[in-house]
Order: sequence, then structure tokens, then C-alpha cells
Amino acid sequence: MLNWPATGRWPHTPWRARRPCGQPLRPGGHLLAVEPDVTGLVIPDTAPEEQDLEQRWITMMRNRGNDPALGRQLAAELAQAGFRVNASQERIDELAVERSPAWTARHALLADQLATEADIQRLESAISHRLSTAGKLTVQLPVYCVVAARP
Repeated sequence: MLNWPATGRWPHTPWRARRPCGQPLRPGGHLLAVEPDVTGLVIPDTAPEEQDLEQRWITMMRNRGNDPALGRQLAAELAQAGFRVNASQERIDELAVERSPAWTARHALLADQLATEADIQRLESAISHRLSTAGKLTVQLPVYCVVAARP
């Protein structure tokens, strides 16, 4: 299994990396690729601070050369990389979370100067208030699954 962490650095298109992910596959071997389209994450209007946080994370990922919308074009990218796409499916995952998924990257946002300590404190205060008054945040995340074969 190959995995590129969402808060770290991963190739813009992993299968075009220096050691493509198709390399460990024998001819005719299958690859299951699952990627979200984080740019399509729906955060309710009742959580504007977390919408702001998510946009900062998306900017950080793009600045680092990553594509947070990769899931949307996953099948096309795999086909362009020489894989034969056997199946492709989109689904919307509904998640109940305490904090926006981007919260885990707050230290990286600070390091990349996309947030200040004051921003993080403001976000933390807003999230704590929402948790104590409204509870968990329900978000919808588009996820794309592709089964492809190495020729």
C-alpha cells in the first residue's frame, strides 16, 4: 500500500513521482487509488472560522506543489500515466468532527506564514465555543475511488 499524508509533502501526482507507484505492480496488476477532493469539502456556514482555516490549508498545499483537488481528476491522471482504468466511483462522505480536518496542520500553517498565533487563538476560541454550544461539526467530503490496471 502506498500512502501520502495529507498534512505532509507528497508528489503533485504520486504516480509521476521519481519512483512511480505503478512500479511495484506486475503487468496486469491492479491499483486501488482513493483520493478526496478537499476543495469540495462542505463546511456549514455556521462555522466561518473553520471555512477560513480550510482555505488556508488549501493554499498551503498548493504552495507546496500539492493538488488538494486531486480526487476529482484521479481517473484521468491514472489513465494519462498509462494505467487502464477499470472502474471509477465518486461518493460523498458525511463526517461528524470536533474540528475541521485542517486543524491538525495549524503548526504547519504557522511555519508557512499562512496564519499567525493570533489567528490560531481566534480559531481555537471559535471552535471551543461551537463545541460547547452546538457540538460536533458535520461536513461533507467528496471522495473518488479508482481501480486501474498496469498494462
